[in-house]
Amino acid sequence: MGEEPGLKLDGFNDWTDYCSCVKINYLSKFILSNTGEVTEILLKNLVKTLVISGFIIFACSMPLFAQNPPANKNLATGQFLPKNLLTPEEQNWLKTHPDIQFGFAENFEPFFILNKDGTHSGVLVDIFKLLNESLGMNIGIQVAPLPDTLQKVKNLEVDGILAMQPKNAVKNGLLPTDGYIHAYPAIIAHRDAKFSNPADFAGKTVAIINKVYFAEDIIQRYGGQANILRVANSLEGLKAVQNNSADCYIGLASDEFTLNKYQFFGLESKYIFFEYTDLVGYAIRSDWPELVSILNKGIASIPETKFEAIVSKWMNMHSVDKHLRLTGRELAWLALDHRIRVPVFDTPPHIILRKGAEPVGISIDYLNLLSKRTGMKFDLVFSAKTISEALDGIKMHQGPDLITAMEQTPKREKSILFSKNYFKSPYVIFSTTENEESISGMTDLVGMTIALPKGAAIYTMVKSEYPQLTIDGYATDAQAIDAVAEGKADAYIGSLTLGSFLVLEKALPRLRIVAPGPFDDQAFSLGIRNDWSELVSIINKGLATITAEEHAVIQNKYISIRYEDSGRAVLVKWFILIGGLVSGILLIFVLWNYTLKKLVKQRTIDLKNEMSEHIRTNEALIESEEQYRGLVDNAVSGVFKSRIDGQLIFVNKAIALLCE
Repeated sequence: MGEEPGLKLDGFNDWTDYCSCVKINYLSKFILSNTGEVTEILLKNLVKTLVISGFIIFACSMPLFAQNPPANKNLATGQFLPKNLLTPEEQNWLKTHPDIQFGFAENFEPFFILNKDGTHSGVLVDIFKLLNESLGMNIGIQVAPLPDTLQKVKNLEVDGILAMQPKNAVKNGLLPTDGYIHAYPAIIAHRDAKFSNPADFAGKTVAIINKVYFAEDIIQRYGGQANILRVANSLEGLKAVQNNSADCYIGLASDEFTLNKYQFFGLESKYIFFEYTDLVGYAIRSDWPELVSILNKGIASIPETKFEAIVSKWMNMHSVDKHLRLTGRELAWLALDHRIRVPVFDTPPHIILRKGAEPVGISIDYLNLLSKRTGMKFDLVFSAKTISEALDGIKMHQGPDLITAMEQTPKREKSILFSKNYFKSPYVIFSTTENEESISGMTDLVGMTIALPKGAAIYTMVKSEYPQLTIDGYATDAQAIDAVAEGKADAYIGSLTLGSFLVLEKALPRLRIVAPGPFDDQAFSLGIRNDWSELVSIINKGLATITAEEHAVIQNKYISIRYEDSGRAVLVKWFILIGGLVSGILLIFVLWNYTLKKLVKQRTIDLKNEMSEHIRTNEALIESEEQYRGLVDNAVSGVFKSRIDGQLIFVNKAIALLCE
């Protein structure tokens, strides 16, 4: 490559940006501009680094399956590729192979539909037509059960399969093309069936299409205690569930099309395997690598808008896409298979460490759920580092890569990226029974010693907003609350969730919640190193898929587990009940106070209006009286007013003159 000094890689900000556009298969491909000509460089085997005209270009031999590139662009210059995509050698190869046949199974709707007149339609067929047009080919399609089609391709009797995950193509000795469409596996069962995760396969009869590899893979991973019913196609699988021959069927999220078409109104998707993020491509016979190169060029030439139009035509994928739709950049980042190091601290109930047991807790469950949604793997690291040291490590990108249950502050935002909040808990003040009556808020803490976890957001907030308070810093919340119990400090400020856990776990009966905290609810996010913005967006999309019911299951799970194991379930129920009542009373007081202020304000306005009206009326009466007196006094005729006994009460000037 050193002999090509004119080569440049233009149009991309960085390597990840490049990966999000180019599709990289088991060979790393780069399209570079060289004095206006398109040059392809294929790098095999080991990771290599090229230095060309001052640009460092990283290449890797691992498979990356990104979304379809935008239109038929030259990835180096951003310009559209010429309509004739193929080299003279590739065109000649096609001429010598005029009768190319691909195979697929019937009734894999809406991907492949065998019509009554023998024609084919569906998502895969429409995409195949575009591909034929783009390359000037006329590849035919044969219909047969997938096991038969696979065997024919292995025997070189059929030339390829319309849709197969690249890893399964390799497993079967076939050549994979670039991926071109997503297909998320799903569990379909009766609406009233209790099925929330793959563990529910145990003891169930599960229908799968014979030799469909995503279904075989799911059964191998989760179906060890299930009874397997193999069917020929998705329609048979759905019918088996409908007539109770099977408890559930492993199909695709797109089977909503079939459910609606054939009116399986009692069935629905119960669980979607979001971790299956690989794009599906073609699987080609092992002796035709030329066809793989030709098809990859054809796939790259089709604009993404056309792919989306075909998918929209045949099926409503919004139930999947609105939950987790990863961009090419995000898929490329996932494919690099980063090790995501997560430190494990004993911070119950977020992370609970028990001797001889795996860590559990709210944060651990959220990480597990995110792993299932996105396919990411989180590496839990047990370390002697403190939280402060871990924060320094994430800022320097030296490890860890992600910290759970973090509070987002302006200072931290300068060096750490944050996910959206996934858990909240109100701040409260804990103290002893002796101080229960004397502390009603932060102002009562003046002159007392406050124990806080050093390095935590609450430490910074209290120190900044209440400089008059005396603060003692401790390594953890547990040590801070112990200081109050031992009389070394007078109060501890922390979250209701964590504080109540520690009080009950440590059996500290003298400690009480004495007052609400002065800050907004404690909101917990995942803190992420600031050079992994893709990880933040992937996690946020994963969090968006978590339902309210799933949030409640995780949080309620640890309310019961964390205390019942310590034999204080009754105490916990009263503690939570009292805490709930206190929170409720405070909420009612705030609402009542707000309502009262609103009423007082409105009544004040009304009184002001009434007073103004009264003044205006009084002024009008005075004016009217003055006008009347003026008319009477100046009248030529005499006017007088007397009582019944004849005593005069009023006389005008004319009467007065007569009496003189």
